[in-house]
Amino acid sequence: MKIGGLDYSRPDFKTMFANYGLTAIAAISLDKSLLLLMAAIDNLGKGHFPKEMLHEYLKRHRKRPMGDLIKEVKKRMNIPPSLEANLEKARTDRNQIIHHFFVDEYETMVLPNGPTILSNKLRPVRDFFATVCSEVDKLIGLVSAELSKPKNEISHNVRKMLKGKWAV
Repeated sequence: MKIGGLDYSRPDFKTMFANYGLTAIAAISLDKSLLLLMAAIDNLGKGHFPKEMLHEYLKRHRKRPMGDLIKEVKKRMNIPPSLEANLEKARTDRNQIIHHFFVDEYETMVLPNGPTILSNKLRPVRDFFATVCSEVDKLIGLVSAELSKPKNEISHNVRKMLKGKWAV
């Protein structure tokens, strides 16, 4: 398919678009991990968290932007400064990739090797999102392990992470 003189059916364009899609999916995965962390914290000490309640919680909060999700997590828990910095960078990178990437990179994209250059730019961003997501997933694991416990039996490690009305 040609649009504006560019043949988007070329293999290098297909690879670039695949890398863009994988990068976007990695950003969405981070959004979902932040949501799951919020859900786990919000349900600590309640003894259980049925699948139906989780689905309703995720549905209710699914359209929140990454910046809001980060703020909500920071209200609920103390996160390590390195993770806080990585989340802020992820938010900035996500917004650039989703809202500006192809406009900002159009001049590169039209170069003969442009799609390859852009694929190479996207890979480290995707990997960064995956790394940050993994850090958040570790916190989900810590908190989720405590979900079935009454508030007075939640581990000291999780207790010291929580803050505000979520502190137990």
